[in-house]
Amino acid sequence: LQPVVQDNIPEIAQVIRLGNICLLDGSWTSSAHFSGCGWVWMDSAGNIQLMGTKNFTRRESALHSEVEALRWAMENMLQHSTCQSFGTDCKELIAMIKDPQDWPSFATELERIETLQICFPDFSIIHVPRARNQISDFLAKTAISFHRELLLLVVLFRLSCEKHMKGLEFLQVKERTAACAESAEAAGQLSPLSLALS
Repeated sequence: LQPVVQDNIPEIAQVIRLGNICLLDGSWTSSAHFSGCGWVWMDSAGNIQLMGTKNFTRRESALHSEVEALRWAMENMLQHSTCQSFGTDCKELIAMIKDPQDWPSFATELERIETLQICFPDFSIIHVPRARNQISDFLAKTAISFHRELLLLVVLFRLSCEKHMKGLEFLQVKERTAACAESAEAAGQLSPLSLALS
């Protein structure tokens, strides 16, 4: 039996300006062969520097996919950035990280997260509204749609993320990420690819 998470986590000021943070999301449906995860790393100026999408054999539940998304995001931040802050729109995931002993059915997965946390002296994870997590959500859902394994890292240059991302910029990310993902499916696994947005 999983704990009930109260919907009372305050959305404090740090979500207003997201900088040097990795936003992540997991995606899961009962009918898909794969689960998916996606993440976006923004530097201290709020510019997107790197994003990733990956699918994997469908996990037991949507929450399992969220945990997998966090684990993969942490691994990539260790390799590619100095970022130690993470953001998710899944309040259950935050509760799990805060009180892992309350989630015994996720013991194995949370042990892996705890091991990774040793490498993050200033680790933090915050809740962000779903509206601020659109790109990660799109990446995770895109990964599910592929019929074989997909692993894609995309380096972005000159994409400015303001307080509210402009619709055109978000559309550019979606269109060009989809194109890269199609290329990845055609050629197998690709990592990384560079993507310049004007």
